[in-house]
Amino acid sequence: MGLPLTSITKLDGLPGLMTVYKWLKENNSFADEFARAKEDQADTYFGLILSWIMDTTPENAADRRVQIEGAKWYMSRLKPSIYGDTKRIEAEITQKITVDTTPILERLAQLRKAYVPSLQPGYGVVVEAVAAEIVNENQAEEQQEAESDNTVESLD
Repeated sequence: MGLPLTSITKLDGLPGLMTVYKWLKENNSFADEFARAKEDQADTYFGLILSWIMDTTPENAADRRVQIEGAKWYMSRLKPSIYGDTKRIEAEITQKITVDTTPILERLAQLRKAYVPSLQPGYGVVVEAVAAEIVNENQAEEQQEAESDNTVESLD
Protein backbone atom coordinates (compact mmCIF):
# COMPACT_ATOMS: atom_id res chain seq x y z
CA MET A 1 0.00 0.00 0.00
CA GLY A 2 2.83 2.41 0.69
CA LEU A 3 3.25 5.53 2.75
CA PRO A 4 1.39 8.79 2.20
CA LEU A 5 3.27 11.42 0.21
CA THR A 6 3.51 13.63 3.29
CA SER A 7 5.41 10.85 5.12
CA ILE A 8 7.64 9.97 2.17
CA THR A 9 8.75 13.57 1.69
CA LYS A 10 9.90 13.73 5.34
CA LEU A 11 12.36 10.85 4.90
CA ASP A 12 16.06 11.69 4.68
CA GLY A 13 17.44 11.99 1.17
CA LEU A 14 14.07 12.42 -0.51
CA PRO A 15 12.66 15.65 -1.96
CA GLY A 16 10.35 17.78 0.13
CA LEU A 17 6.61 18.02 -0.36
CA MET A 18 6.79 21.43 -2.06
CA THR A 19 9.37 20.08 -4.52
CA VAL A 20 7.07 17.20 -5.45
CA TYR A 21 4.17 19.63 -5.95
CA LYS A 22 6.40 21.79 -8.16
CA TRP A 23 7.35 18.73 -10.25
CA LEU A 24 3.67 17.85 -10.63
CA LYS A 25 2.95 21.31 -12.04
CA GLU A 26 5.99 21.53 -14.30
CA ASN A 27 6.51 17.97 -15.54
CA ASN A 28 3.58 16.41 -17.41
CA SER A 29 5.25 13.02 -17.58
CA PHE A 30 5.80 12.95 -13.83
CA ALA A 31 2.22 14.15 -13.24
CA ASP A 32 0.85 11.36 -15.46
CA GLU A 33 2.89 8.71 -13.65
CA PHE A 34 1.81 10.12 -10.28
CA ALA A 35 -1.86 10.00 -11.34
CA ARG A 36 -1.52 6.37 -12.48
CA ALA A 37 0.17 5.48 -9.19
CA LYS A 38 -2.77 7.02 -7.29
CA GLU A 39 -5.24 4.97 -9.34
CA ASP A 40 -3.19 1.84 -8.69
CA GLN A 41 -3.29 2.69 -5.00
CA ALA A 42 -7.09 2.46 -5.13
CA ASP A 43 -6.82 -1.08 -6.47
CA THR A 44 -4.36 -1.91 -3.70
CA TYR A 45 -6.84 -0.66 -1.13
CA PHE A 46 -9.45 -2.94 -2.69
CA GLY A 47 -7.21 -5.94 -1.98
CA LEU A 48 -6.54 -4.65 1.52
CA ILE A 49 -10.28 -4.37 2.22
CA LEU A 50 -10.74 -7.99 1.17
CA SER A 51 -8.04 -9.10 3.60
CA TRP A 52 -9.58 -7.00 6.38
CA ILE A 53 -12.93 -8.68 5.74
CA MET A 54 -11.33 -12.12 5.98
CA ASP A 55 -9.56 -11.20 9.24
CA THR A 56 -12.59 -9.63 10.92
CA THR A 57 -13.65 -11.08 14.24
CA PRO A 58 -16.52 -10.09 16.54
CA GLU A 59 -13.98 -8.29 18.72
CA ASN A 60 -12.54 -6.09 15.95
CA ALA A 61 -15.65 -5.73 13.75
CA ALA A 62 -16.32 -2.10 14.74
CA ASP A 63 -12.71 -1.07 14.05
CA ARG A 64 -12.72 -2.94 10.73
CA ARG A 65 -15.94 -1.21 9.69
CA VAL A 66 -14.30 2.19 10.24
CA GLN A 67 -11.19 1.10 8.31
CA ILE A 68 -13.22 -0.31 5.44
CA GLU A 69 -15.49 2.73 5.15
CA GLY A 70 -12.48 5.07 5.23
CA ALA A 71 -10.71 3.02 2.57
CA LYS A 72 -13.84 2.94 0.39
CA TRP A 73 -14.16 6.72 0.62
CA TYR A 74 -10.48 7.18 -0.28
CA MET A 75 -10.77 4.73 -3.18
CA SER A 76 -13.76 6.66 -4.54
CA ARG A 77 -11.58 9.79 -4.70
CA LEU A 78 -8.55 8.04 -6.20
CA LYS A 79 -10.45 6.17 -8.90
CA PRO A 80 -14.01 7.51 -9.11
CA SER A 81 -14.78 5.82 -12.43
CA ILE A 82 -14.54 2.41 -10.71
CA TYR A 83 -15.05 2.97 -6.99
CA GLY A 84 -17.10 6.21 -7.01
CA ASP A 85 -20.68 6.43 -5.78
CA THR A 86 -22.04 7.52 -9.14
CA LYS A 87 -21.27 6.47 -12.67
CA ARG A 88 -21.23 8.93 -15.52
CA ILE A 89 -22.94 7.74 -18.67
CA GLU A 90 -22.75 9.79 -21.82
CA ALA A 91 -24.77 9.12 -24.93
CA GLU A 92 -25.57 10.97 -28.09
CA ILE A 93 -28.90 10.14 -29.67
CA THR A 94 -29.90 11.35 -33.09
CA GLN A 95 -33.39 10.77 -34.40
CA LYS A 96 -34.75 11.92 -37.74
CA ILE A 97 -38.46 12.70 -37.81
CA THR A 98 -40.20 13.09 -41.15
CA VAL A 99 -43.67 14.59 -41.32
CA ASP A 100 -45.77 14.38 -44.46
CA THR A 101 -47.25 17.86 -44.79
CA THR A 102 -49.37 17.02 -47.83
CA PRO A 103 -52.61 16.38 -45.85
CA ILE A 104 -52.10 19.60 -43.90
CA LEU A 105 -51.53 21.63 -47.04
CA GLU A 106 -54.55 20.05 -48.74
CA ARG A 107 -56.74 20.86 -45.74
CA LEU A 108 -55.35 24.42 -45.72
CA ALA A 109 -56.31 24.79 -49.39
CA GLN A 110 -59.84 23.53 -48.64
CA LEU A 111 -60.22 25.99 -45.77
CA ARG A 112 -58.88 28.81 -47.90
CA LYS A 113 -61.45 28.08 -50.65
CA ALA A 114 -64.27 27.80 -48.10
CA TYR A 115 -63.54 30.76 -45.83
CA VAL A 116 -61.41 33.32 -47.60
CA PRO A 117 -64.22 34.64 -49.85
CA SER A 118 -66.48 35.19 -46.81
CA LEU A 119 -63.96 37.22 -44.81
CA GLN A 120 -64.14 40.96 -44.37
CA PRO A 121 -62.43 42.93 -47.12
CA GLY A 122 -58.65 42.82 -46.64
CA TYR A 123 -58.56 39.74 -44.41
CA GLY A 124 -58.47 37.39 -47.38
CA VAL A 125 -55.13 38.89 -48.43
CA VAL A 126 -53.68 38.32 -44.94
CA VAL A 127 -54.89 34.72 -44.82
CA GLU A 128 -53.51 34.10 -48.31
CA ALA A 129 -50.16 35.59 -47.29
CA VAL A 130 -49.96 33.43 -44.13
CA ALA A 131 -50.95 30.33 -46.08
CA ALA A 132 -48.34 31.09 -48.74
CA GLU A 133 -45.69 31.58 -46.04
CA ILE A 134 -46.54 28.22 -44.44
CA VAL A 135 -46.33 26.50 -47.82
CA ASN A 136 -42.98 28.19 -48.58
CA GLU A 137 -41.52 27.23 -45.19
CA ASN A 138 -42.57 23.61 -45.62
CA GLN A 139 -41.11 23.46 -49.11
CA ALA A 140 -37.85 25.04 -47.92
CA GLU A 141 -37.56 22.54 -45.05
CA GLU A 142 -38.20 19.63 -47.39
CA GLN A 143 -35.56 20.95 -49.79
CA GLN A 144 -33.02 21.36 -46.97
CA GLU A 145 -33.68 17.81 -45.80
CA ALA A 146 -33.25 16.50 -49.34
CA GLU A 147 -29.97 18.40 -49.73
CA SER A 148 -28.83 17.20 -46.29
CA ASP A 149 -29.62 13.60 -47.22
CA ASN A 150 -27.68 13.98 -50.48
CA THR A 151 -24.69 15.46 -48.65
CA VAL A 152 -24.62 12.58 -46.14
CA GLU A 153 -24.91 10.00 -48.90
CA SER A 154 -22.06 11.57 -50.87
CA LEU A 155 -19.78 11.44 -47.79
CA ASP A 156 -20.27 7.68 -47.51
